Amino acid sequence: MVDFILNTRKRLRHALEQATQERSKAKVWYDSRARLRTFQPGDKVLVLMPMPGKPLHAKYHVPYAVEQQLGPVDYVITIPDRRKTKRVCHANLLKP
Repeated sequence: MVDFILNTRKRLRHALEQATQERSKAKVWYDSRARLRTFQPGDKVLVLMPMPGKPLHAKYHVPYAVEQQLGPVDYVITIPDRRKTKRVCHANLLKP
């Protein structure tokens, strides 16, 4: 019984090390291709939003104005032609 527990702990440690290495590789690969996007208040941006009536489809909609930056990647966008006139969007959903 003790051997089983010790063997299981050893296998779990090995699996954790492997997962950590793979995560590091994935981060390096992602960071090599990622581009930092920053916007200033007043900038016009295209916003990726769901299509009306098709919640699983999305497309970039007409340029809207950036109202303010909430954090390093979150922005408040003014959208006058929708029910909610302001929307918080991640930088990945915006295009200049």
